[in-house]
Amino acid sequence: MWARLAFLFVFALSFAARADEAILSFDSRIAVDKDAGITITETIQVRAEGREIKRGIYRDLPTVSKTADAGTRRTVYHIDRVLRDGAPIATFETGEGGGRRIYFGSKDIYIDPGVYTYTFVYRVPHQVAFLADVEGIYWNVTGNAWAFPILSASATVEAPPGAEIVQHSAYTGRHGEAGADFTAGVSTPSTLQVATTRALRPGEGLTVAVGWPPGAVTQPDAGARAGAVLFDNLHVVVGVVGTLLVLAYYLFAWDRVGRDPAAGPVAPLFDPPKGYSPAMARALMKMKVDDKAFSAAIVSLAVKGAVRIEEDGGDFTLIRQPFSGSAQLSKGEKGILDSLLRSSPSIRLHKDNHAKISSAIEVFKTHLKSELEATHYNTNAAYLIPAALLSLAAVGGMVLAGGGGGDPHAAAFLTIWLSIWTFACFVLVRNVYRAFRAGGIAKPLLQGLFVLPFLGGEVMGAGFLIQVGSAGHVAFLILHAGLFALFLHLLKAPTLRGRRVMDKVEGFRMFLDVAEKHRLEAFHPPHVTPEVFESYLPYALALDVEHGWSRRFSQMLADAGMERRDYHPHWYHGTHWDAGDVGSFANHLGGGFTSSVTSSAQSPSSGGFGGGGSSGGGGGGGGGGGF
Repeated sequence: MWARLAFLFVFALSFAARADEAILSFDSRIAVDKDAGITITETIQVRAEGREIKRGIYRDLPTVSKTADAGTRRTVYHIDRVLRDGAPIATFETGEGGGRRIYFGSKDIYIDPGVYTYTFVYRVPHQVAFLADVEGIYWNVTGNAWAFPILSASATVEAPPGAEIVQHSAYTGRHGEAGADFTAGVSTPSTLQVATTRALRPGEGLTVAVGWPPGAVTQPDAGARAGAVLFDNLHVVVGVVGTLLVLAYYLFAWDRVGRDPAAGPVAPLFDPPKGYSPAMARALMKMKVDDKAFSAAIVSLAVKGAVRIEEDGGDFTLIRQPFSGSAQLSKGEKGILDSLLRSSPSIRLHKDNHAKISSAIEVFKTHLKSELEATHYNTNAAYLIPAALLSLAAVGGMVLAGGGGGDPHAAAFLTIWLSIWTFACFVLVRNVYRAFRAGGIAKPLLQGLFVLPFLGGEVMGAGFLIQVGSAGHVAFLILHAGLFALFLHLLKAPTLRGRRVMDKVEGFRMFLDVAEKHRLEAFHPPHVTPEVFESYLPYALALDVEHGWSRRFSQMLADAGMERRDYHPHWYHGTHWDAGDVGSFANHLGGGFTSSVTSSAQSPSSGGFGGGGSSGGGGGGGGGGGF
């Protein structure tokens, strides 16, 4: 019994005697050289217990950091030697968080528990700051990212030969703090000694700032200073060069395939180009098939008598009509009719029918593209693939080049995420804009409120990217997205045949737009009857002149002395028809009806030497741990 108690007592004493792993002392000697570099000798005494410190310790050296003015500073380290208890040891290195991690020891050799003294000697060029009345260094002695407490830290700073120290400061605590837990004194005119008065907890560090009169250090010439600026901002240099290469490619591609044939003379035409439906006319002028082309095709079907449009409180329904004029329909219009109304006499333009409506839109787009692409215009979309890859390489090069002292892996992830998120936000904002143009307040307001959290995520993502990268990453990401959007439009080009048809469409548009009324009088335009108004209304919608065309029709009724209430379109029944304001009705077809078609196709789920600095500031820094 007593033997067992004695054993437990001895075991408890031995367990209590096991101390935590810690840095017992961290002593740094910093010698300033005449060429503005510094040579540093760090003597780090640690207590190893085999928990974190199994093979040795490592030292993190930040190679990229943010300056006080949100700029970027790059630091180069020349490793001289690493000793353990006075004897050279093997080292190896990895890249961690935008810096260098130097391991003091071997991967395969374990050390026994005990106290070890590591000596780390390295040199850092270009560390002297040159101000108007003082030169000096601002150096993070220990770094603020050690995994262990530092029981005692000290620094000895030797000014350059022949210089006397005239200013000095020191700071303790976490990054950004200006703690004063230290003693400092000038032991000789050119030597400053600083020592902490308490242990530094993990995450805390010691920073010193020392100044001397100008002239003791050789200042770099203009070329060296310019080179240093370029080196510090290497990520910006990579971004600029990459962007210029991307822009050069875009200009090459545009010159090769994106130049439009010269436009011919445009004269007013009083009939649309033969064989070109309203949707085809719009798709040719825009060189793309959009939602308004689809809605113009439906109105064209209605005017021709194939369907009737019924509206009740902004809710639209298409009803098939007895119709024998299939020869009048374009391929796209036939595709819509067959897709929407082949198996049922009517269809409500609502999200409940989104699958059927979206399928009809795809059929419609396929028909229009088969009729126009390559023969009338070329999108040249294939030329955008190399551009996108070059942009990805340019922005990726910026990430790899660092900038801001953050984590390049996090910056890479956020760059990809933000690219996708930005595109999604663009689509959402575009839908709000379309709802606003369609008229009304409630719908765009509700959509806007829905979009706000996504825009908030965009701002937060950009903020995080600035933190782990730099503002330059965000700026160049936006720039490349803008270039892509710009040349997505500029690379489209009509063929010679398409250009001739576009000239005719533009001439017909002149006739439809009331703004050209006085110019048209000399060409003796035809009388605008209700039949002419209706047959050309789909073209007016397709060419974005529905308001002008309806005003021309209203003026014609007034000139003829006809009562507006005598006219009512046979193909539309609903609340938005107003014989006294035909323009409002036309605008509603161009906005509200198009918006309804679009929404129905969507799924319902959808510091300094004399003070003002802080701990963690200046050059140097980093931290370390055990391995």
